[in-house]
Amino acid sequence: MRILFVDDRPATRRATLRVFRSHEPTKSWACTAVADAESALVALAQQPFDLLVTDWHLGVGATNGIELARAVRAAESPSTLSGARAPIGIMVYSSQDWTEPDEAAALDAGADCVASCPLLHFERLVAQLLALYRRVSGTIAIGELRFGDLEINVFKKTARIGNRSIELTKSQRELLVLLARVSPDLASHDECARALGYPELPLGSHLVQEAMRGLRGVVRPTTARIEAVRGVGYRLLPPPPRTLCMNVRRAKRRARAMARPSSLFRRALAFLPSAPLSCRS
Repeated sequence: MRILFVDDRPATRRATLRVFRSHEPTKSWACTAVADAESALVALAQQPFDLLVTDWHLGVGATNGIELARAVRAAESPSTLSGARAPIGIMVYSSQDWTEPDEAAALDAGADCVASCPLLHFERLVAQLLALYRRVSGTIAIGELRFGDLEINVFKKTARIGNRSIELTKSQRELLVLLARVSPDLASHDECARALGYPELPLGSHLVQEAMRGLRGVVRPTTARIEAVRGVGYRLLPPPPRTLCMNVRRAKRRARAMARPSSLFRRALAFLPSAPLSCRS
């Protein structure tokens, strides 16, 4: 995997390269770091990259990460957008927490995801980059996330299974997009409540549970799994491997067969007398 990092702070660039080159599985990744948006555009023109990871703030008066994402998307050819070649995946990160308007601006500019303080949560960062790479290395259009045969467009807030569109209510659309954006991480109860339009919803309320129950009924369980962590939140996961599903089904059939008496045993019972036999001394 080829990654281009953009950050105006030399110490951050050195720390990023040092961390990525000393851990698995990032040790085998080809990482390049530059200081500004102009250098990033030059590097992108000179060689292909799979992912672009850029800081939002790239210095006072300089082109920021959101503007860089917009410039990269504008420079992509129509053949790239049509699926002939996978587009580059873009992550914009910040040292501060993202507000909803800022996150929306980054996504509208062409970023695939956003992150906060990525080096402080290295395992989560690696998982996000791997998920982003899986999306952009396939034939999924920009803004679409795939979980098995379930495809979610986070921009249009639509979903489909194969060629069939899924009818979703407004609350189901908001919850599904939230789960898709944070996957494989958890969406907390408060985040789900805000997506439903209830920012002050108490933890014991059943509104989020009822909304998730309705979403599970719409999305087929064999396509994607909505996992609940009691008292914490929910996560959207891809379907388990088919071999695992087959093994589970086979084990369930075997258990049911063992729980039922066999036909030979039932025929033997038919020949036994109905009254218990008395034993003579």
